[in-house]
Amino acid sequence: MESRDLRQLIKAVSGEVLRQAGLQKKYISQAEAFKTYGRGKVERWVRQERVTPFSDGGNTKKRYDPLQLEIAANRNNWVDYI
Repeated sequence: MESRDLRQLIKAVSGEVLRQAGLQKKYISQAEAFKTYGRGKVERWVRQERVTPFSDGGNTKKRYDPLQLEIAANRNNWVDYI
């Protein structure tokens, strides 16, 4: 396993541990996702089905799983442009 892969795995596992301990949000708002990762990237990841927005139904706001967003952000994005 490469050191980059190991760092990503550690980051993902630590995020899940923090979430289960109640120290990290289970979901973040769409506005927060856009602010953190960029609107274009988040919308592209949704189109590519790398992340899935959640809502409670009806007219509620979209929310995202921060772990899914972090995994999508750490993938090799250069493949998207070929």
